[in-house]
Amino acid sequence: MEAIDQAYGYTLYRTEVTKKGELSMRIDDIHDRAFVYINGKYETTIYKNDKKRQVLLKFPEVTNTLEILVENMGRANYGEHLADKKGLTSNLWLGEQYFFHWEMYAIELEVLPEEYQAKGGSRFPKFYRGTFDAPGTQDTFIDSKGFTKGNIFVNGFNLGRYWNTAGPQQRLYLPGPLLKEKGNELVVLELEHTMTNEVELLDRHMLEKEAAVYEK
Repeated sequence: MEAIDQAYGYTLYRTEVTKKGELSMRIDDIHDRAFVYINGKYETTIYKNDKKRQVLLKFPEVTNTLEILVENMGRANYGEHLADKKGLTSNLWLGEQYFFHWEMYAIELEVLPEEYQAKGGSRFPKFYRGTFDAPGTQDTFIDSKGFTKGNIFVNGFNLGRYWNTAGPQQRLYLPGPLLKEKGNELVVLELEHTMTNEVELLDRHMLEKEAAVYEK
């Protein structure tokens, strides 16, 4: 990310792989979490904390497009980890050789899409957009149960990240001053998958342990 003057968000890397068959790829230079696609199809998710330090990727054609969407999960700011670079920090070792000539696209999410399609393909990430009214514009909490991992935006403001399968936070705090009486826009960027297309606005926060007790 630093190579393209990007400080936060996501970076999409794309290159051409002119090999066919199963190739082993080391993940040491991928920081922090990444989604791997071959010829537009999702293959696997990689995390820098994974114990397994290489993955096996199957390339079906003689010429293939390899895409890696990398998420910056936050920077360490102490000790030996002070220089905590993100994205692909070096050319990847794939199939017993280095691959070069990467296309790089910074996705900082400072500007959201202007248009949203009612239907899309099966590939994630996806944006979901909805509107709601907020009489009284009180503080509230967004419950994204059914979604997996991503970001939530309200009226263009990046409210924060959710990771419901990891926890412990289950709801995002939404301050009243960000709201309008009518016509609020809520956008969800879902990275992995979802079992719903709705969120709830509730009056209390909830952590993972509280959720387990509440569900009982």
